Amino acid sequence: EAPGSRVTDLLVRRYGTERRHVAAVRAYANDLVLDGVVTEDNAAIGISVIGRDVTLRDGRSSNNGYLGLHADRARRLTIDTMAVIGNNTAGFDPFHSAGGIKVTSSSSVPVRDSHVAGNDGPGIWSDINGGDVRVVGNLVEANGRSGIEIELTSGSVVAGNTSIGNGESGIWVLESSNVAVWNNAAFDNVWQIRVQENTRRRVSSVTLRNNVVGAAASREALLWVNDSSERRSFTQMDVTENHTLFWRPSSDALSLFGRWPQRQAISSSLVAHRSATGQGSASVMVGGAAPSRNAACGDRRVPDGVMSAQALPTSIAQMLGVNATSRRPVGPTAPGPRLGQKVIEVEGITK
Repeated sequence: EAPGSRVTDLLVRRYGTERRHVAAVRAYANDLVLDGVVTEDNAAIGISVIGRDVTLRDGRSSNNGYLGLHADRARRLTIDTMAVIGNNTAGFDPFHSAGGIKVTSSSSVPVRDSHVAGNDGPGIWSDINGGDVRVVGNLVEANGRSGIEIELTSGSVVAGNTSIGNGESGIWVLESSNVAVWNNAAFDNVWQIRVQENTRRRVSSVTLRNNVVGAAASREALLWVNDSSERRSFTQMDVTENHTLFWRPSSDALSLFGRWPQRQAISSSLVAHRSATGQGSASVMVGGAAPSRNAACGDRRVPDGVMSAQALPTSIAQMLGVNATSRRPVGPTAPGPRLGQKVIEVEGITK
């Protein structure tokens, strides 16, 4: 252990990780900074963290065999301006733990301004008694499972993210409580935003506000809220939705809300959605072209004048770096993650 250390501009490539070593880089001490660290083409995990007050920033973890970034029992871990690309090349089980970023049994974890793409598994995944996980301002795209997965986690925020073209949900809140989902864009995933209860833990107090959801050809309802064990209704789960911009150029379902023991409410219009759920009084549905400023360049902000957002809580406005009192459209507040210069250089990104 080496508490208080700083590692800068380190490249670890093609390390044949032994099983007992877990990762190519192990940050198993307190008060660490890994700045500009690149891990690529390693046999297992790129970077693993167990400790307090660890910061990973302005680096890249790509094409590793198992996971890009891993953390367990971490406290006050910051993942900032990272590129986590193309991990789980060895084909580990993406339903168990493999993928891009997985954080377990950890608290006070901001994951922000990062690009998480093309991982064989979930992109950003909090699981197993996590708490105060803040997923803010990320671009999450083309991952094999869900883009952002909040599982068995409490007291978390998902805000200002763009989640596109993932193999399951754009944003998935699974058996979690006290989760605020604000100002995200979820496009062309299988599900766009999904809130699910099952037998392990009850969902409670999930707030969905100012989100943009849509798909050119969706296979599932754009907004999906249900208890898969068929015991409780969305009202008992305390899931609320408003100020959602639904983009639906096809005739697919707008929403599915579980009302157990009654039948599920599957709605194809805002009128039906409001009648069946009592939700979405200020939500809007549009067709035609996607409501994005410049989708070809990845800018999924909603153009001015399409739909105004609900005022942001001060805490979420601070996370997003915007004024809580200013009027703005729904959806992301920035054109994309504020990647650091080192990530821009190694990814070949031009501004």
